[in-house]
Amino acid sequence: MKIDMANFDSDYFDAVHILELGDSPSIGFAADSQQQLETGRGWRFSICSRTVCDEQESFEVIGLWNALTTGEPARCHTPGYAIELVQNGEKVFTAALCWHCNNISISGRLASIGWRNFDASSDAARALLQFCQKSVSRNS
Repeated sequence: MKIDMANFDSDYFDAVHILELGDSPSIGFAADSQQQLETGRGWRFSICSRTVCDEQESFEVIGLWNALTTGEPARCHTPGYAIELVQNGEKVFTAALCWHCNNISISGRLASIGWRNFDASSDAARALLQFCQKSVSRNS
């Protein structure tokens, strides 16, 4: 079963970013909100790096996103990576994925829900994690 959220195609975005997130959430407000990703009310994760995908990579990320299936949620939600869709310079959709607890926190103008779960052991989820790891490592 596919995740009950928007499937995207190229009409929804001009750019796709992969964000590498820090391990520990901070509670409250950060001095530099540009270096923080809010994944819930008052919870923020440090953005360690931001990778801009080229056109082919963008289509690959969206294809993997659209192929994610549901799974059993747990509680930790320490996302390692987030996917950010940008339209006309505005962040319109951000999804922070935690491969440990199967949770995705979602925000942005195109977000119709705030949280979903996914099967982190699925082929699409494993491929998306590998994609995120490779995209971040090429910028290191």
